[in-house]
Amino acid sequence: MTNEGWISLYRKFLEWEWYDYPTVKIIFLHCLLSANHKNIKWRDIVIKRGQLVTSYEKLATLNGLTVQQVRTALEKLQSTHEITYQSTSQYSIITVKNYNLYQDSNKAKTEASNNQIRGQNNKRITTNNNDNKERDNKLSLSIEEREILKKYLLELNEKRKNKIEDIDAYIRKLVENGDCLTKLEKAKKKLERQKAKEVIPPPENFEKSTPEEDKAGLELLRETAKQIRKRKTEP
Repeated sequence: MTNEGWISLYRKFLEWEWYDYPTVKIIFLHCLLSANHKNIKWRDIVIKRGQLVTSYEKLATLNGLTVQQVRTALEKLQSTHEITYQSTSQYSIITVKNYNLYQDSNKAKTEASNNQIRGQNNKRITTNNNDNKERDNKLSLSIEEREILKKYLLELNEKRKNKIEDIDAYIRKLVENGDCLTKLEKAKKKLERQKAKEVIPPPENFEKSTPEEDKAGLELLRETAKQIRKRKTEP
C-alpha cells in the first residue's frame, strides 16, 4: 500500500448508519485509506485490491483506540457488510466490500484534469463547477440505497438470459448516467411490498381468545371509553 492516489467520499456519507459512532467511523475510514489500490504479493500470498494486512494492535495504535474498541468496530462493520476480515495468530486481512465505489482511478484522473483546466480559464471554472454539481446530484446514493438497488438487480439478474456479470459495475454505470433513480424507486416499492407481506408468527405459548372473551374485552373497551368521555364533560 502506498500513500498516493485518491478515494471518493460523497456527502451522503454523513447519512451513513455508523457516522455518529466515532470508533466505527475512524476504523472504516482508516481501512478505506489503507487498502491496496492494486493487487500486491506479500509473504507468498496475494493481497488484492481493496484489502489490507493489519492487526488489532496496529489498528489500535494508529487510531488511538483500545484493542477491544477495534474488535467491536470491525464486528459492527462486518455485520452491515462494509467489510470482511480474516484473522490469524499473526495478522488480519481486511477486505473493504464495494471498494470500487470509494476508489476509482479514472475518476481521480478526470478530477485532476479538471483542476488544471479550471486553473487556466476562469470561464471554464464556472462551467466545470456546474458540471460537477450535476454529477454530484447523480451520485447522491447512500450506502443503504445502493444495497437496496443491488438486491433488486440481483433478483432481476436471476431471471435474465443474458446475465450481468458485474452488478457493482452496472450500478456505477447507472449512477454515472443518472439512470439509477427510476430503478431505485422500483426497488424501494418492491421492498415495501415484501415487508407488507411479512407476517410475524405468534409466540409458541400464544393462546387464541374465545369469542366470549373477545366480546367481553370489547365491552370493557366501550365502558372505559364511556367513562373517559364522561369525565371530560364533568365540570
